[in-house]
Amino acid sequence: MTTPPTVPLRVALVNGSFEQPTVANFEILPDASQTQAPKFVPGWRTTASDHMIELWRSGFNGVPAAEGAQFAELNANQVATLYQDLPTTPGSTLYWRLYHRGRLGQDTMALDIGSPGAPVEQRRFTDGNTAWGYYTGTYTVPAGQTVTRFAFRSVSAAGGNRGIGNFLDGVFFGTAPLVELTKSAIPVGPLEVGDVITYRITARNEGGGAAENLVLTTTSRRARRTSPDPCASSRVRTRARRPTNRATTRRISTRRRTGSSSTWATARPPYRAAACPAPRPCRRAPRWSTGWSSTGPPAARRSATPPPPPTRTGSATPRNR
Repeated sequence: MTTPPTVPLRVALVNGSFEQPTVANFEILPDASQTQAPKFVPGWRTTASDHMIELWRSGFNGVPAAEGAQFAELNANQVATLYQDLPTTPGSTLYWRLYHRGRLGQDTMALDIGSPGAPVEQRRFTDGNTAWGYYTGTYTVPAGQTVTRFAFRSVSAAGGNRGIGNFLDGVFFGTAPLVELTKSAIPVGPLEVGDVITYRITARNEGGGAAENLVLTTTSRRARRTSPDPCASSRVRTRARRPTNRATTRRISTRRRTGSSSTWATARPPYRAAACPAPRPCRRAPRWSTGWSSTGPPAARRSATPPPPPTRTGSATPRNR
C-alpha cells in the first residue's frame, strides 16, 4: 500500500467579489476586524487607522461592476492597504486573479504577497476609467511560511489624491480546484432476477477555486455468470444486465460552490437482471430399452451387446405334416 500525497490546505479569500454586505449606492463601512459593528465588510481588513472600507453598487456614478453586483474602492478616507491573511502550506502553488479600474483616469496599484510582516510586491496594474482590466498569476509559498498575506496597495491615482480611485472586483487568491469523487452501487453482492442496480457518484470540491465546466465520465462493465444445467457435459450461460461499456457522462457547474457536493445516479433507467432461461433437456439420455438403437450415444452403441434369443421352456409335440 502506498501513502497518498499530502493535500495542501484549502485556501480561498472570503468575500472576494465584495458582495457582502449589500449596499444601495455606496457606503463606507468598518472592516472585518470590527465585528461589534452592526454592519461590516467580512473577510477584508485595511491598514487605515479608522478601519473603513468603501463599497460601490454596480451602476453608481455610471460605473458597472466587473463581477456580481458590487465592487470596492481601494482607499476610503485614507491611503492604506486592503488585505487578507490566510493559512497556507509551504511549497504549494496559489493562484490569483482580479479586476482593476481607474476612477477619475489612470490609476495604479500594487499587489503584495508574502508573510504578514514583509509582503513582497508581485506586480503593478495601471488602468483607465473606461474599462476593467483583468489579470491573473501564481504564487509559490516559500518554506516555513504558514500564513500568507494577500494585499493591495495604492501607488497613484488620477488627480494626485491616492485616497481616491483604484476600483477592485472579482478578486481570487487560493488553491486550485480539487474534486474528490466517491462511487457506490446498490445493491452490493450477487444479483438476483429482478434486482434494480443504482449507481451513485458524489463529487465534492475540496479546493479553493471553483470547478467550472466540469465533465465527469464513468464506465461500467458487463457482468457474466454461469450455471450448470442437468446435463453434466453442458452449461447454460446467463448474463446479469448492467450498464453497457458506453460511458455515461454528466456536466455540472460548481462555480462558487467550494466545499459543496453534488450527488446523482449514473445508471438510468434502472437496469434489471435478466431471467435465467429454462434448462435445456438432456440430449444424451438413452432412448432405447432393448436391442440396438441408432439413437443412442456412440459410447452406448460401442458397449452394448445384442440380447440373447428367447429361451423356450416345456416340451413340444411335433406337428404331423
